[in-house]
Amino acid sequence: MKTNQDWNRRMLEVLEKTYQYDAAMTEVLMPEVAKQYTTADEQNENYRDRLLLFKEDLEEEKA
Repeated sequence: MKTNQDWNRRMLEVLEKTYQYDAAMTEVLMPEVAKQYTTADEQNENYRDRLLLFKEDLEEEKA
């Protein structure tokens, strides 16, 4: 279990450092952005929200 928690913590660190870049890439990769259903900024916010949920789950798992 400790290995899994360490992996999740490291993954979270990477995601926190790269989420703006990743969300910007959705403009190229995601059809919703290409079709203008959502903007890159909206995807950035959605990604950040999912990241925060992942962080909360990780904190709950530690407890």
